[in-house]
Amino acid sequence: MRKLNYWVFLLLLHMPAAVWAQPEIEEVVVIALSPLDESAVVRLSNQGLQVIKPGDTVRGTDLSLIQVLTNKLVFEEKPGHADSNTSGRVVWLHKAVNGISAIEYPAVPQ
Repeated sequence: MRKLNYWVFLLLLHMPAAVWAQPEIEEVVVIALSPLDESAVVRLSNQGLQVIKPGDTVRGTDLSLIQVLTNKLVFEEKPGHADSNTSGRVVWLHKAVNGISAIEYPAVPQ
């Protein structure tokens, strides 16, 4: 019984890191795009699927969807959940090929 309690304690000790860890942008996979409906389906490694539309934030990330195109999604990344008056970095996520979405950080003219 003591050994079982030890393993349960270890499991609970490490579970919060696994359950509440914030997904990184590399863990967001674009599954489907619908530019006519202005919606997309994305998969997160730890939180399942999510249907998003422009203005929505990907659950658990700092990514706010700006536009749905035929081959990619255009996001604005606002580190630290900055207020809406602060502009963030633009990120393009391409539709997944073999389960991986390509990520681009386009150059913004100064």
